[in-house]
Amino acid sequence: MIVFATPALCVSQVCGPIVDMVSNIKKKYEERLDFIHIEVFENPKALMDQGRFSGQQVEAVKEWGLVTEPWVFVVDRNGLLSAKFEIFVTEAEIISAIEAVVN
Repeated sequence: MIVFATPALCVSQVCGPIVDMVSNIKKKYEERLDFIHIEVFENPKALMDQGRFSGQQVEAVKEWGLVTEPWVFVVDRNGLLSAKFEIFVTEAEIISAIEAVVN
């Protein structure tokens, strides 16, 4: 699973809750699925310290063509995209997508 989110600087204000939800889901599935969190901005702490709410995006965000956040991607064992969720997603939807690739 790959999660693009910047909890402290999120425009949609759901990044924090999504990251928290994925962290809880990880506890159940970490033996069967890799979890990767990609921070959207280069050096978010410096941005916050400067009182800025946006800055230079990390290269992965540009490469994936993402213009919103958060994004949750579920990838199967062959590296193929199995499910993707933009902005808001429920825990049940994520678990259903995970179950489809781990079973």
